[in-house]
Formats: sequence, structure tokens, C-alpha cells
Amino acid sequence: MCRWKWQRTCGVSGSMVAVLVKAAAAFWCVAAPGALAKSHDVPWTLEAATQRVLEASPAMFAAQAGIDEAAAKLSQAQFVYIPQATVTASLTTIQGQRGTAFNGYINEDEHGAFFKLGVRGGFPIYAFGQLEALRAAAENGVDVAEFTRDIVAAELQFLLREAWFGLLLANDLGAILDEGMSYLSKAKKRLLAMEESDDPTYDQVELLRLRVYEADVHAQRLVVAKGKTQALSGLTALLNLPAGTPIQVEPLQLTPIEVTLQNSEFYLNLAESRRPELRLANSAVAAAAAIANLRLWQFFPGIAVVGEYNFASSPVADDQRGSFNADPYHKNGGGAALAMQWKVALFKQWADRQEALAVLRGGMEKRDEFLRTSRGDVLVAVSEVERQQQRLASNTSSLKAARSWLVAKSDLYDTGFAAFDEVADALLQFYARKLAHVQTIHDLNMAISRLSRVVGTDIVALPPN
Repeated sequence: MCRWKWQRTCGVSGSMVAVLVKAAAAFWCVAAPGALAKSHDVPWTLEAATQRVLEASPAMFAAQAGIDEAAAKLSQAQFVYIPQATVTASLTTIQGQRGTAFNGYINEDEHGAFFKLGVRGGFPIYAFGQLEALRAAAENGVDVAEFTRDIVAAELQFLLREAWFGLLLANDLGAILDEGMSYLSKAKKRLLAMEESDDPTYDQVELLRLRVYEADVHAQRLVVAKGKTQALSGLTALLNLPAGTPIQVEPLQLTPIEVTLQNSEFYLNLAESRRPELRLANSAVAAAAAIANLRLWQFFPGIAVVGEYNFASSPVADDQRGSFNADPYHKNGGGAALAMQWKVALFKQWADRQEALAVLRGGMEKRDEFLRTSRGDVLVAVSEVERQQQRLASNTSSLKAARSWLVAKSDLYDTGFAAFDEVADALLQFYARKLAHVQTIHDLNMAISRLSRVVGTDIVALPPN
């Protein structure tokens, strides 16, 4: 049994910096027996974490159980063609049955065993499409179960990437805030020295403003720490590890995923052929169509070979078998015949057929609706990747300019040729862009992951063209 809770944390920007930490999916799952072991000293890679999630998740175990159940039903449908028999055997005691068929009597003083064996069976040879429809429904049921497993796997991989990139985002934001705090500490040390030496250029307001900035950075650090804790908790649960297990990841910093986008039509066609939800919907419709055909063919009879064999014997009964009389105490024989079996329940069969047709129509409408929704999902996902790629290029350029600005103003401030307000303004602009740059990398990676999710395959792994 597995239950999960989705959590997101958003840090609101302060007067100094803007921080947004997207928390991971936090799962609470019952640990699966035989979970894979991994040394805490070995860093996790995204590939290793993905393999772990697919192999150790209780949700995957449940999906596999569904496949096994569907496979068993398919075997049941296939076994219809194998001859089947019912065997009945009994052993009891009877009083003596003596005499002939015309002059028989019961000997109450005599008792003995009476053994009876009956075998009845047969196998179908023609059923007007009933057997084929039953098998087709079972085969499509297996496909539905397999695509259900694929859906679970795709969703787990997407949630893992949210947790993974959320943790890397928290690491990068924490490093940026630590670097910003070092600049503030340097400026604060200079102001305190100016205050102590009674420097005539010292302005107490600048020190007060700096302390406000320090408080802002400290608050953002707390937000980042919270996001990192949630991301680690989400990863721990997704990896099916005991709570509190130390997790190291590699790499430690966010890097943008590189992908060359194809046109939208390419991804639309890809989604129609590979997205597991659409493949499941198609298989569900095929299974419903097979059931509808089965309900139709059940109006017609089935032809089968049937046979039986009977044996009975008792030492306290005289053998009375003959051509024109039956002896229940002595039998040894059987036979086979070609038989027609026809179930006649027209009103119920008609209702069953209408129910199957309604299920088929509903499945087709749901499939078509999901297809329309899926096309919208793909178009939005492609557009988002394009937007994030453009945003990253713009942020990279502005970050370089802001870095040069800050270095220049810091050097001038150290030599006394720039005011604190100028340095503070440059610092604010630099860190606002640096934070935006890291956030954009995260958003781009998640946009690519989301596009991979809605098309049903990793677009990064696709061959060019």
C-alpha cells in the first residue's frame, strides 16, 4: 500500500534577493521487501536513482501484480480449447443386492463396499466467434495492464526529476546566498571600521540598511533550507529508503539539459504512438469491442465434443447388466458424441449486448477526449521549452553584464570612490539575475522533463532528425 502527498514551497522575494525553491514530491510508502541496497558513501546519479525507483517502488510492484493477473486471465481464455473433464468418485457401504432383475431381494444380513466413478468432459470445436472474442478481450486486458505499469513508471520518473532538480536548485540558491552574505560581511566590516575611526564619510544609515539586507538574506536562507529538507525527504521516500538516510547526489549543481527541439507535429505524432495513456485507451477500446462481439456471438449455439465414462462395482451385489436393463451397482463403459450447446436467455443476452455496446461507446469517447487533451498538453509543453530556452539565453547575457557591474562598483567602493548605495544597487541587480539564471535552468530542465512525460519518451535520448 502506498499513499503520497504532494508538497510545494515558494519563497517570496525580499528587498535584497528573490528566492523560489520548488519542493519535491514527498512520498510516504511502505518499504518493499528485498529493497536494493546502496552504500551511503556512493553519490546517487539521476540514472541510478531512476533505476532504483523503477525496481524498488511499491507502486511498480502493484502494477506488475496487475500484469500477472491479466496474464492469468489470458491463460484461462486459452485453456478453453484444452479438453476438460469432471471426475466424481464415491465409496460407501450397501446391503446385499441379490437375485435377478425379475426376482431380486435385499439381504439385510450382508453388507459390503460400493465404489462408483464418473468422468464427464469435452472441448469446444466451434462457437461462432465466442472463443476468439474471449481470447481477444483477454489479450487486450494484458496490454491494458502493461500500459498501466508504463504510466506508473513514467509518473515516478517525472516526480523523481522534480525532486532531483528541486534539490539541485536548493543547493545552488544556498551557494548564491552564501556568496552574497560574504559581500555583505565585507561591506559591514568596512563600515564598522569607519565608525570606530570616526571617519567623516561614515553614514550610520548605510550600516542600518546593510543590517536589513542581512536579515533578508538570512530569511531567504531559511526558505532554501526548508526546500532542501523537503527535497531530500521526497528523494528518500521515492528511493524507498528509511527516513533520515543520508543522500548524496552527483552532480551537485544544476546544469541545463541540452536538446534541439523538433517541430510540434513531430511531438504530436510521437505522443499518439508512445504516450502510455493513449496506448492504454486504445487497448481498453479494443477489449471493450471484443466483449461486445462476445455478447453478440452468445446468441448463437456452440458445437463441442462431449463424452463420459462410468464405472461402478460392489462385491455384495449380483451383476444384472444386460442389453435392456440398467444395473446401478455394476458399470464399465462410456462414449463420446458431437453435441450442440445453446444458451437461450434472449432478454438477458440482449441487455448484456446493450451494456457492452455502451461501455464501448464510452471508451471511444474517453479515448478521443484524451487524445484532444494530449495534443494540447504537447503543444503547451513544446512552447514552454522554447520559452525557457529563450529565457535562459537572455538571462545568461544579463548575468555577465551584472557581474561586471558589481566587480567594478566593489573595486571603486574599496578605494573610496563609490558610495554604498551604488554597490548595494549593483549587488541587488547581480544577485537578482544570478538567482533568475539558476531558476531558469531549473525551469528549463523541468519543461524538458514535462515534454518527455506528455510524449511518452525521453526526448533527450531521441536520435537527431
